[in-house]
Amino acid sequence: MGANQRHKYMYWLDEQGYPNTKRLLPVGTVTKLVNALAPAGRDLHYTIQDYTETGACTGCPMYFDIDNESLYDSYQGMRQIVSSLRDDYDVEPTVFFSGNRGFHIVAPLYIRHERCHEIMRMIANEEFSHVDVDMQVYRTFAMMRCPNSKHPSTGLFKRCIDPDKRLDLIVECIKKDMSFVVPYEARDLEIGEYIERLPDRTEQEGSYAGLQPCIKALWSMPEPPQGYRHKVMHIMARHFFNSGLSQEEANAEFSHHHFYGSACPRDVGNYSSVVRSVYTYGNSAIGCKHGSDGEIMRQYCTKLCMFNDELKLKDLLCGTDSN
Repeated sequence: MGANQRHKYMYWLDEQGYPNTKRLLPVGTVTKLVNALAPAGRDLHYTIQDYTETGACTGCPMYFDIDNESLYDSYQGMRQIVSSLRDDYDVEPTVFFSGNRGFHIVAPLYIRHERCHEIMRMIANEEFSHVDVDMQVYRTFAMMRCPNSKHPSTGLFKRCIDPDKRLDLIVECIKKDMSFVVPYEARDLEIGEYIERLPDRTEQEGSYAGLQPCIKALWSMPEPPQGYRHKVMHIMARHFFNSGLSQEEANAEFSHHHFYGSACPRDVGNYSSVVRSVYTYGNSAIGCKHGSDGEIMRQYCTKLCMFNDELKLKDLLCGTDSN
């Protein structure tokens, strides 16, 4: 597959912290943008999956995201996956320090299928269950930080590293500058057995049944708060995008909603235009800590589900009561 045939969604923040998105960019353009913006310390992301110029998913490489509370634990997990890839697949993976507490691994094995992320999830669950792999990255439109871009929380850069080096030497290497590449010189992975076992679309990811409590609270209200109805609609459209629903499926969810699917006040707007905007530009980030999302999610979500209050969430997960 030539570079001119592959496209990716790309997302980054400008100097003022506002998101910039492009509909679909050829991989060559993505490479140029990363080389231009990464040295300035930008936080850059692109989709793991590849797409045609019309937005049809074509496939993705075999990839893993290892992230633990301890960098040393992540390092041990990364070493196990690298060893398995060498022994079982006879390939040499490309390994990146993520910029935080983990590692990203990309193997030169390509999954050429429109539901490649589901196949990759099956492979990770069945063949790499001995490692604590982050399964959240196996979804449509999943994004990873671009190599050499800066993590906003740690101030560290995502760097290509030698997985055979000691962890202390890797820490030294991540401070060095590297050129940006998209590692896709890969052989096709045999995926016939996984394709046969793919679940029906109705059984796979998506739907709002598994919503985060904060978003579920907004979606379940008999009537969204006055003045925030359009905002809630936009948050939900981004959630459906992140969950892997198609544009048609997202519109169907809205059409069956008790408020948005009925005759809405004129100030709410047309949900199909919101869905179209989100799916066109790929701007799917949802944040409850700040910004316009947080303005409503902090006001209503904390009171209804306590998910935005870290202390109460900790107590909830531990089965304790802080009161």
